[in-house]
Amino acid sequence: MTFVGRLDKLHHHRLETLNYLVSQGVQLNIWTWDLSNEYLIKFPLLESALRGNAYGKEMVRVLAQSKIVLNIHILSQPLGGNLRLFEIPATRSLQIADKCPQDWFIDGDEIVLYKNNQDLLQKINYFIDNDEERERIAKNGYEKLVRKHQYKHRAKKILDSISIID
Repeated sequence: MTFVGRLDKLHHHRLETLNYLVSQGVQLNIWTWDLSNEYLIKFPLLESALRGNAYGKEMVRVLAQSKIVLNIHILSQPLGGNLRLFEIPATRSLQIADKCPQDWFIDGDEIVLYKNNQDLLQKINYFIDNDEERERIAKNGYEKLVRKHQYKHRAKKILDSISIID
């Protein structure tokens, strides 16, 4: 189980969720590039899960080596929509996320969404033990990414919207 992302005052909810998982015995690998030690002091369990910095190519390597990757959005994205939503399926890893716009990836088929910490823990335990289902969803997420979520798709959408305005 892997998490890659910022851990600072804007992401206190991430620290709480990650701390909960570690307290429940989840073997968690936390990678970050922005860690505020003043916040980590409040969550001493996380220290044993910290693996180092991962950004750019190193982040892609970490994601690709992970069976399950957790995506916890910043609170200012109430519907979801960070880049990690696309980076994780690009590496063919299973993504478990707190939210995702409905028309981007389908819950249970291309991504796994969780409602709260208990639901997250239950889903992690399920997918750790169910390789076929985990691999199926990860594969579907990758295929949807290739089919619908490449930069060429975004550029076409922008150009189409501009031609509507003219």
